[in-house]
Amino acid sequence: MAPEDRRLNARASRFLLLLAAAVGFASFGYYYSRGLTTAHYDAKASSAAGRFHDGRPSCCSGHRRS
Repeated sequence: MAPEDRRLNARASRFLLLLAAAVGFASFGYYYSRGLTTAHYDAKASSAAGRFHDGRPSCCSGHRRS
């Protein structure tokens, strides 16, 4: 690979890294300002989301009502 191509790839990689970080921080700020969380395995979020499957309440996350 030519040196110019390597520099271009390095610049593109840095740009994408900074763009992804900016989107991540913006998303965190959006949710945090509304009192929500972006953490995985949040008990409150998983219990609320787990009771709804296809928009219908069910007894637990693994079973559907017929």
